[in-house]
Amino acid sequence: MCYFSLSVRVIFFLPSCEAEADPPSLSGVKKEVRAGESVTVSCSVSHSCPPHPPTITWSHIGSITVQSEQQTAGQHQLTSSLTFNAIASDHQQPITCSAQYHGGKKAISSVILNVTCE
Repeated sequence: MCYFSLSVRVIFFLPSCEAEADPPSLSGVKKEVRAGESVTVSCSVSHSCPPHPPTITWSHIGSITVQSEQQTAGQHQLTSSLTFNAIASDHQQPITCSAQYHGGKKAISSVILNVTCE
């Protein structure tokens, strides 16, 4: 009778998840909005770690949608869009987008909202 043993080694290569904490890019903000008008602000960040994408949070309450898109050379873009109805008390208040990256790095971007009354 013969016995034998077999040893298998599996090696996984994961993408580098070292993140540059570049500030998020904000878009969609008008110079001036009217009270009661619907406002949509988008916040985009690039990253190279699909298993651990950044977490985007907002300083304002509203409806949030998130979209992820693969770019070139292993880069991915994560975009979070915040939609809300502007009110008078939003005038001269910052709308802040925070991106928390894998490993703890954090970056923020803000825009000041100018709200006019009707």
